[in-house]
Amino acid sequence: MPLIVSLYIRIWMTPDKIYEIPGVNVNLAVILMVNIVTVIMMFMLIFVSWKKGSKCWQKIAPKMYIVMVWTCYLGIPFGIISLSLYFFIKQRDVAH
Repeated sequence: MPLIVSLYIRIWMTPDKIYEIPGVNVNLAVILMVNIVTVIMMFMLIFVSWKKGSKCWQKIAPKMYIVMVWTCYLGIPFGIISLSLYFFIKQRDVAH
């Protein structure tokens, strides 16, 4: 659902209509890119077999799984929050 909302905002709402605050366009673009990456990673986490496959796959799959879980559930949310706070603080500094 977040991907659909991000795509709707990015494609059908043009920046000159609603986004005059500095950094909002960049923040929305980053959120859209992150949503696309998250959808791909979640698809892999759900549908990829992590215990079956060649010996090479069985060797790297556990590490890849852990990295993807940490990225999806900790890295991306904290990154988005940090970026949003950065743009919020930057916008407040410009306004004063």
